Amino acid sequence: MKQGQRKQIENIVKRQKVRVFGIDVNLTDEQLKLFKELFKPEYKNPYERVKKREFYYTVDTSCTGNFEVSRRLEERAVVDYLRFINGNYYNNEEFAKQVAMKLNLQQKLRKFTHDNGWSEELWKEEIDKFYVTLDTHIKELVVMEDAFYKEQQIFYKSKEIAQRAIDEIIIPFMKENPTFKW
Repeated sequence: MKQGQRKQIENIVKRQKVRVFGIDVNLTDEQLKLFKELFKPEYKNPYERVKKREFYYTVDTSCTGNFEVSRRLEERAVVDYLRFINGNYYNNEEFAKQVAMKLNLQQKLRKFTHDNGWSEELWKEEIDKFYVTLDTHIKELVVMEDAFYKEQQIFYKSKEIAQRAIDEIIIPFMKENPTFKW
C-alpha cells in the first residue's frame, strides 16, 4: 500500500466517514472495522537481513558492563554474516533496545538470586522453586512456583526472595526504563 493510500485510510478511520461524490457518508461499525484492517501495519520480522549499505543494530556490552544497542552498516562482510547467523542482528532499533533491556534485567536478577541462596544443586531435590512472571489478565507481576519443570526462567529459593526481586530489582528497573516491555 502506498503512503498516500495509507493517509487516506487513516483519515477515513479518524473521521469515521467516507466522501462519495462530495457527500460524507457515515460508516457502519462493520465498515469501520474493515477500514481499520486495511490500516494495520504489516508485521516485519526484526531478524531479517537488511540490504547492503543499510543500517542494522546489534546488542553489545558497554564499558560499564551494561548491554547497549550499536548501529552497524551492512557491508556483506563476514562479521555482518556472523552477527546475522548468531541472532545478534536486528533491523529494528526499538526491538534491539528491548533485547538489551531484557538482558540487563536478567543479569541483575541472576546476580540477585545467587546472592540470596540460589544454587543449581536445588534441582536435585524435589522442592518448590519460584519465578516471577507477568499475569496478563490482571497486568501484575506475580510469583509462581514449580518443583519439576526447569524452564528458561530465573528461579528463586523461596517465594519471599522472589517477591523481594520484584520489589528491589524489577520495579526500580522498570521505573528507570519506562519503555521496557515485560
